[in-house]
Amino acid sequence: MPLILRPMNRHAEIMGDTPGWSSDDYVVLDQDRSVGRTHKELIQGDTKWRWAITTSPYPCVSTTQRHS
Repeated sequence: MPLILRPMNRHAEIMGDTPGWSSDDYVVLDQDRSVGRTHKELIQGDTKWRWAITTSPYPCVSTTQRHS
């Protein structure tokens, strides 16, 4: 099954949250289930892509937090 990257601002709108995420921030979806996140972050003076895998067995729900 292919994974889907959805911009976090679009995902927030779909989930009923207020957009406010960076344009380089994405939720990773397996169909309708959020399985991770990838975003750019400044690390030791260099911008790098960071990613995280979540193992929650639940479908996407509106539990996002705003990040600056």
